[in-house]
Amino acid sequence: MTGTARASRLFRAAGTSRTTPGTSCAASMSTTALGIAAAAIAGAALAALGTVALGERDLVTTRIPVSVRDLPEPLAGLRIAQISDLHDTPFGPDGRDLVRAVEASRPDLIAFTGDILDRGTQQLIGLVSLARALVQIAPCVAVAGNHEGGTTLGLPLLHALARAGVTVLRDEQISLELRGAEVRIAGVDDPHLHGGPISRPYPVALDGELMARSLERAGLGRVQTSARTASGDGDEGPLILLAHRPELLDVYVDRGIDLVLAGHAHGGQWRVPGIGGLYAPNQGPFPRLTAGAHVRGRTTMIVSRGLKVRTLPPRLNNPPELVIAELVAG
Repeated sequence: MTGTARASRLFRAAGTSRTTPGTSCAASMSTTALGIAAAAIAGAALAALGTVALGERDLVTTRIPVSVRDLPEPLAGLRIAQISDLHDTPFGPDGRDLVRAVEASRPDLIAFTGDILDRGTQQLIGLVSLARALVQIAPCVAVAGNHEGGTTLGLPLLHALARAGVTVLRDEQISLELRGAEVRIAGVDDPHLHGGPISRPYPVALDGELMARSLERAGLGRVQTSARTASGDGDEGPLILLAHRPELLDVYVDRGIDLVLAGHAHGGQWRVPGIGGLYAPNQGPFPRLTAGAHVRGRTTMIVSRGLKVRTLPPRLNNPPELVIAELVAG
């Protein structure tokens, strides 16, 4: 196994519409917006035809550098393989193709950022076999997504992953020694596991409240954002958060977090050059946070486009993605 998997628990939590007088301008604006959306969708379809012909099922690896303040020298170049929104997509027998892609990236850490299974998943054998193969490459950590909270197999999967050697983080924080230096890793449940709605077109306040509570249970409250911030001591190493939901970025910042790994948005499903994704759950049409790196203060959030292939509508101009985040001194 690459790296040292010594982990110490730091924190643990147990229709129709009618136009009326005075609304003609709004109706005109709505019609214009619909026209723009329709044109964008048509453009996406045309732009994606060639990509589909080449294979939207083909896995791609995206490498993203992450600038981290006060990064200890041994951690420069540390690589994290992010597996997000797999939704029980096989990628060959026992996930063989995915395992090979991860192994080729030579990661120091592997992070599952939710929706490992799908609500239609009937058995866990393939996912457990995948986990067993990946823990032989590098230490593995995982958090639950909304699909883990939306099926009776969600909790059994988390238990099975733990038995396979994956560290499952449920509103808690650990310390790992990687490359001879300490790295703090926190992981939080999707709000749906704590009573939040499964999916809404736009963010809802309840999701943010539930996520804030999860962060506090993991020792990431706003008042004392981190032991490093309070003491002024940077020797603890970087703080990495695994959180399924990217649209809650405002909740993640100001907590001493260096890197957030998120998913959920599936890259906006249909991607248009110059525009990006067209729709994402909990963000609605033309979402902002669907892929790549987003920097806010000291915090960088990486949003994986995810790995699910069997989906309606199909992915267009948006191949399944394995993200490799590489830490660099900031």
